[in-house]
Amino acid sequence: MFPASLKCLVLVIVLLGGAGCATPGPPLYPVLAQEQPRYIYVVRHDWHTGLVVKYDDIDPRLWPEKDDFPEALYLEMGWEIAIFIKHHGPGWVFSCRQP
Repeated sequence: MFPASLKCLVLVIVLLGGAGCATPGPPLYPVLAQEQPRYIYVVRHDWHTGLVVKYDDIDPRLWPEKDDFPEALYLEMGWEIAIFIKHHGPGWVFSCRQP
């Protein structure tokens, strides 16, 4: 009735959709009962990727700039390619740039 390729496509879509509803697995390391977990969020802004961390979870010896934002609840650390920022898009200049 339906071609085999269509059946495979539907099966793949159903499996991928089901995988999105799966619950997270166990933690990668054992967490002590009295220990609170620390979360790191990965965010995306178009071409920009950043890591968001709760302010209180940041060790000031590792990230002394945190003191520049005493009212913050979370801090985001991001990285970009400077030429992309200047030109607001990849364009031909970005694609021709040497790595």
